[in-house]
Amino acid sequence: MNIANPGPDASILGLITQATAIALMALLSFLLTRSIRRVALNYWTAGWFVLTIALASLLFSFWYRQFGIVLRPMYLLGEYAFGYLIIAGCRNFATGYRLQWRHYWLLALGLFIALGLDWVARGDFNLIFIPHALIASYLFLAAFRVTIASSSAQRPTPGVRVMTIALLLLSLNFFLYVPVFLFGLLKHVEVPIRYLQYTSLYDMVLEVLLGFGVVMRVLESVSQELEASNIKLTRARDRMERLAHTDTLTETSNRLGLLALVGQHSQSTSVEFKGCLALIDMDDLKRINDSFGHTAGDAAIRALAKAIRSLIRPDDLVFRWGGDEFLVLLFGVTEAEGRKRLEGLAGEISKVSLPGVSDPVTLSAAIGMASFNSPAALTVAIELADNAMYGQKQSKTSPARTEG
Repeated sequence: MNIANPGPDASILGLITQATAIALMALLSFLLTRSIRRVALNYWTAGWFVLTIALASLLFSFWYRQFGIVLRPMYLLGEYAFGYLIIAGCRNFATGYRLQWRHYWLLALGLFIALGLDWVARGDFNLIFIPHALIASYLFLAAFRVTIASSSAQRPTPGVRVMTIALLLLSLNFFLYVPVFLFGLLKHVEVPIRYLQYTSLYDMVLEVLLGFGVVMRVLESVSQELEASNIKLTRARDRMERLAHTDTLTETSNRLGLLALVGQHSQSTSVEFKGCLALIDMDDLKRINDSFGHTAGDAAIRALAKAIRSLIRPDDLVFRWGGDEFLVLLFGVTEAEGRKRLEGLAGEISKVSLPGVSDPVTLSAAIGMASFNSPAALTVAIELADNAMYGQKQSKTSPARTEG
């Protein structure tokens, strides 16, 4: 990128090698834009192409000196554009910044500086390169500062680290060119040939390092987005599963929820699955619906579900088994203990306020219980509890009544 009046073939070869490497980096970046949509990546890709053109212009200016008055400013302007596009990409990653038409006046400023430097130096590349190196050093330093600022709020990723190291080294590299060429200019001595032979290779290594950092950062952002999307999908799936297994009226589990629970415990032998279950059926729900409306009936069902939950432990489970019927799983307790636990249900639903009804309504329910000692035994236990509940309903008459 920065050889001054190279005579030796090694200097030209170094510049060719640098231009080739940057062209390949531009191609890689362009291919990434085909599959990864990022504004920052577009800026960086444009920057690599611009830098390729700038290096080609510099190379041709040494081969065709008669066109140097055009090719040298093209090289200078291309380097400034490259530096600015790197900054724009870093800012876009950090803040979503986008270039607008009003920003393109900087191209005119860059062209003015490029033409001015070439005119003042009268084509002496050693003289041109001193202020040019300062400008390039500043641009890389600005990109470094933007990248550091964008990563200060969170832990830097490997891609960010590589980018910051490359940008800082590029800034220092260009800054060090200034005293070298200034010394040669003031002392009227030639810059050592060995130094000139390898300047392009120094620049190439650091620019390729920057390119790999850019690629890593883009891929990291894609990985982070995929991870965030996977988390959202997992949460959405879990939410849908909960909705599928939840009764919307009472916010208790439904039959699908019981099937899922049985399936989980059937595959696991490490968790003990025994206790007792209760089938609870509200008395005379039809009469409540006919007398007070379905809104009141739904409120009565919710009140029964709430009362059941108030009597059981957090680890016990309630399932809406039918319209006004609930299945309760009480883990690790005997049938007698479970019956004692549910004795307070009548008191919990003795005076329930229903919408559209002026006075509290007393609800009642029949309860049937049975024990189970494995997931497979649930079916038999449910049948036994259902028979017991049905027998209790047959033996009593307990219509809902309004308290006067």
